[in-house]
Amino acid sequence: MPALLVLLFTLACGNNNDGVVLSDDVTPFISVWEIGDNRVVELILPSKFDYNFTIDWGDGHTSAVSAANDKEASHVYAQPGIYTIIIHGMLEAWRSTALWGETDCRLVAVPQLGDVGFKDLLRSFADCFLLGYVGAGDTAAV
Repeated sequence: MPALLVLLFTLACGNNNDGVVLSDDVTPFISVWEIGDNRVVELILPSKFDYNFTIDWGDGHTSAVSAANDKEASHVYAQPGIYTIIIHGMLEAWRSTALWGETDCRLVAVPQLGDVGFKDLLRSFADCFLLGYVGAGDTAAV
């Protein structure tokens, strides 16, 4: 699996096509997802935290998110497959439960937790039975 992660990370760092500028000021949060037939990823963002980040969805699309209820925190993929999602900016908390409306999480790996301002990681990796690796990052405020 490490060779797959290196390949996915390399592919995910290409150009984005939506005109969203990804900041290089902080180390990004990088996650690898197995997208099934439902083809939807929704980041569940608890309302009591702050958000100001861009998401490279790994398929040439990017989004900017600035609030817990921001519609840009979800994405529909054209095809099932393995995708690397890269988040740059401030992401104080997120939850993995209820992704895709299924009982399990399709998060495969987190090559890098990054430095995105995490304050709460409660249930961030709950029910992620496919998760095989979580890399380093700044969790000092958690």
